[in-house]
Amino acid sequence: MNPVQSAASSSFHHAGAASAPAEKPSKYIFVSGVMKKNPAYENFQNQTHQPVSTVARPDLALAIISSTDDVFDASAVQAAHTSQEMKLSESTEASIEIMQDPEYLEKFNVKGLDGGDLLDRLTNYFVRHEVPLGMVNKLLALSEYKLKFIVDDSGSMNDHSDVRNAQGHMMTRWQEAEQRLMKMTEILAFIPSDELSVSFLNRPDEIRLSHTGKTPEQFMREAHTALSSAFRTYPRGTTPSAEKLQQAFQGSSGQNAFYFLTDGVPNSGPGPVEQLILNRRDPQQNPFTFLSCTNQDEDANWMKEIEERAPFTAELDDFAAEKREVLKDQGPALPYSEGMWLVSNLCAAIFPHDLDAMDESVPFTKQTLQNMLGTELTPESYAHYFQHHKARWGASYREFCTAPLAIDIAAVRSHKESLAQGNQPSPQTYGHAVHGGQSTYQQMQSFGAHSAHASQPAYPARPPAYAPGYAGQQPAYPDPYQGRSAHGNSGQSANSSALDKMISKFKRF
Repeated sequence: MNPVQSAASSSFHHAGAASAPAEKPSKYIFVSGVMKKNPAYENFQNQTHQPVSTVARPDLALAIISSTDDVFDASAVQAAHTSQEMKLSESTEASIEIMQDPEYLEKFNVKGLDGGDLLDRLTNYFVRHEVPLGMVNKLLALSEYKLKFIVDDSGSMNDHSDVRNAQGHMMTRWQEAEQRLMKMTEILAFIPSDELSVSFLNRPDEIRLSHTGKTPEQFMREAHTALSSAFRTYPRGTTPSAEKLQQAFQGSSGQNAFYFLTDGVPNSGPGPVEQLILNRRDPQQNPFTFLSCTNQDEDANWMKEIEERAPFTAELDDFAAEKREVLKDQGPALPYSEGMWLVSNLCAAIFPHDLDAMDESVPFTKQTLQNMLGTELTPESYAHYFQHHKARWGASYREFCTAPLAIDIAAVRSHKESLAQGNQPSPQTYGHAVHGGQSTYQQMQSFGAHSAHASQPAYPARPPAYAPGYAGQQPAYPDPYQGRSAHGNSGQSANSSALDKMISKFKRF
C-alpha cells in the first residue's frame, strides 16, 4: 500500500482510537437563534486526537449536521431554547426515502444489503469528513450517470503541486491526482453509478469498476488497489487533451459525467477543448468537470474561462484554494469543509445553482441553503449567513428568504447580465432602494424575527434537488416529490415525520 493509498484508506476507517474524557460535551450550541459547533466539542476532538474542523471559521460557521446522532444532539439543543425540534429539509427527507427504495438497493446486487445500514455507513463517513446531510441528495444524482475520469499523464505531472501529504511534504501533481481519486472513490462506494472508468491521455490503460455484487467496503478496496497499481507508472509524454476528449465524447452514449484531472494547457491550446465542451451533446446529461492539479494558477485560468461559458461545466482546484474563494465570496457562516469540497468535485457540474455557485458573490436563498445543509434554518441562522452579503444584497433580503433560487430574483438576473456584458454593477443596483429610515440590517433582523412562515415557501417551487430520472428531465431542477405519495406537504406534519423516518431506518436505533 503506497503512502497516498494508506492516507486515503486511513481516513475511511478512522474512528478516534484514543480514550474519551469522562464527559463528552454536546457537539452543538444554540446562540441567539443560531446553531453552531460547540467550541468545547472542538477541544474534546483535540484532546482525543480526532480530526478537527476543516472549516475556515468554525466559531462563526453554521453547524454541520451529518448523522442521526448529530440530528438528535442538535434537535435537543434547539428544543431546549425554542421548544421546537430541528427539522430536516424536504430534499433530505426525500433522499433518505430513496436510499431505502428496493430499486436503489438492487443496483448493488448484494444479498441482504439493508438501506438503513447503507445510510448509517455513509453518514459515518459524513461525520469524519464534515459532510452535511443535504449532500446525500446531491450524491444520489450520480447514480444515474456513467462516471468517466480522464487523467493527464503528461510529463509535467511529475512537477510539484501545492498540496501536502499527511507527513507535510509537498506532493507532485501526479500524487495529488491519485489522492483525489482515492478520496472520491471512497464516497462513490456508497453510490451505485452505472459505470466508473479511469483512463489516461497517453497510455491505453483503463480502469473499469462496477458496484455489482460488492459492498461499499469491497468496492472501495478494489478501487484503491486498481488506482495504486495504475499510478505506480510515472507520467510522461505530452498533453493531447482535445484528442482524448473528442474520443471520450464520441465513444459515449446515454448519461455520462466527465472529470478531467489535469495541470496545464493542452498541446493544441485551450481553443479546441473549449469548442468540444461547448458543443458536446446534451450538456445536462453529460456534465463536465475540470479538476486542476497544479501550483501554477495561471495554468488553470483557461479552465475557469471555459467553466464560465459552458453549461453544466465546473472547475475545482485543491481544497485550500477553493476554501479561500468560498470564504471571500460566501462569508464565514457558510460551513465549507473538505467534505463539501469533495462532494463538489463530484457533483458541482450537475448542480450549477448551488454547489457550483459557492465561489460566486451572490448569496444563496434560504431554501437553497437548507437543501444544501440538510436541515431547516431558523430565521436567525439565515440572517447570520446573510450578514456577509448585506452591504450588496440587503435590499433584496426578503426575496432571498422566499425565492427557491437566487436566479429567480430580478436583481440577481440583472447582476448576472451586467457581468456577462463585462460591467461591474454598483451595490445600489442589487435590489430596490431601502426606504423608511431603517438600516438594511435592521430591516433584515426585523423581517427574520417575524416572518418565519413567509420564508418557507411550498416545495413545488422546484429548488435544485435530485429525484429519480433527474438527468433526463426538463427543466433542469425537477420537483423531487413528483410521483412520490409519501411527500409533497411542506407543513408541520410532513416535516415532523422526517426525523422519525430517519431514525427508524437506522439499524442502531
